[in-house]
Amino acid sequence: MEDIEIYNLATDVISSIAADLNENLYSKINGVLSVLWRTDEKFNASAQSNSKVDEPPVHTVNMYYELARQLYRDIEEYCAYIESECDKPIFDTLFGSHHKYKELIPSSFSKAEYKKNMFISTLTWVFFHEIAHLNQEHGHIRSQILQSDNHSIDECNIYKSENLEGRAAAIYHTTEMAADFEAVYICIKELVRHFKGMDLEDSIGSFACALSCALYKFHGIKPLNIDSAPKGTHPSVIVRLEHLLPQIWEFFDIAEVQSLGKIKLSRSELVYICELHSVTVGLFWFRKQLLSEEKFHEFLHIRTIDRIGGREYMKTIISTWDEIEPEINKNKRFDDPLALLRFTGQYRELVFETINS
Repeated sequence: MEDIEIYNLATDVISSIAADLNENLYSKINGVLSVLWRTDEKFNASAQSNSKVDEPPVHTVNMYYELARQLYRDIEEYCAYIESECDKPIFDTLFGSHHKYKELIPSSFSKAEYKKNMFISTLTWVFFHEIAHLNQEHGHIRSQILQSDNHSIDECNIYKSENLEGRAAAIYHTTEMAADFEAVYICIKELVRHFKGMDLEDSIGSFACALSCALYKFHGIKPLNIDSAPKGTHPSVIVRLEHLLPQIWEFFDIAEVQSLGKIKLSRSELVYICELHSVTVGLFWFRKQLLSEEKFHEFLHIRTIDRIGGREYMKTIISTWDEIEPEINKNKRFDDPLALLRFTGQYRELVFETINS
């Protein structure tokens, strides 16, 4: 597609979603959602609440044309990389023994449709990430706890980052992970609404791929430093991915979801589908950046708690979430309990018992 076609598609998709949200959600609480498209040459998105938490919401999401353009161009490059089969021997070694191993770009969609679907998934996830910040009033949470008047949410801008530490960084990191969680939940609900059967199975892989493309873009070539304490405004992109991929396969492992989507995939198959597509994106991004081989491990996801400092980091995130969740529940604009960030009892035990022992 030409740049203008990317811009037109992006504005059409986001305008349609915003109109639906205004009609079905915001209008019911006398609120309004606006979307502004920015021409600044930034890979960024942002959100702002122009109302108090006890007033009808007046919310604004700023989307950037440059974000849309770069997302689509990365998807084009990724598809060309897969079609080149330059790393097929690596994929064969990693995944070839699995009985679901097959074409990485499914033939159920044309190449143009696949790129378009990936692009819409990626753009939609970014947009709903901003909506989640607004829905959960993260600007209010941050300003209240950190005693600041700034209610703006400046998204993962790869060109700058505030040097936050301590409690401030913990609040920022935790609310970013909460926005990630809600955005993924909304996106995968939409997949089930639009696709069934084999198309849905292929779309699960496509969404894992699209999500990975967006996050690796935000990652850029920054080193993967997992400190035991949060620093800066955002968690490591790889850490975010390590928590979002399980959310996808756990959602589709629910019996009611499988029945509604007319699919029958085991948990191991769901894990495989998500891991396969995400790993291919990680290797693509590594190749794209032309980095040295010793840095390859920085582009692969594992379990955050298996990293040095990872358990201590997640202890802070979980404790911070437990602190702010009641306030978020009190102020959130739209009530869907499944959209809220959650940590299972089993995961909490893995984090806290090991630390305590």
